[in-house]
Amino acid sequence: MQMPEGAICQSCFMPMGKPEDFGTEANGSASKEYCTHCYQKGQFTNPEMSMEDMVAYLAPNWGEWTQRPDLTAEQAKPEVRGILSNLKRWKA
Repeated sequence: MQMPEGAICQSCFMPMGKPEDFGTEANGSASKEYCTHCYQKGQFTNPEMSMEDMVAYLAPNWGEWTQRPDLTAEQAKPEVRGILSNLKRWKA
């Protein structure tokens, strides 16, 4: 899989290339680390979400997003888990 260029969300791995992709801090400024789907007004939009919840959420579309249409959600889960475990939100 090719790594995205530029900023990536440190929660869901979404590439953030446009201003509207970035979440917001409590003061309204753009977050440098998290996307608009994961982070708004200085808080995670889904604070109770675990890393395994995020894996389950991302895996069904991972093949499409990584241009591997034959990749099933079950096949994608280990890859997604490995990537997420290195992101700021999920690091142990």
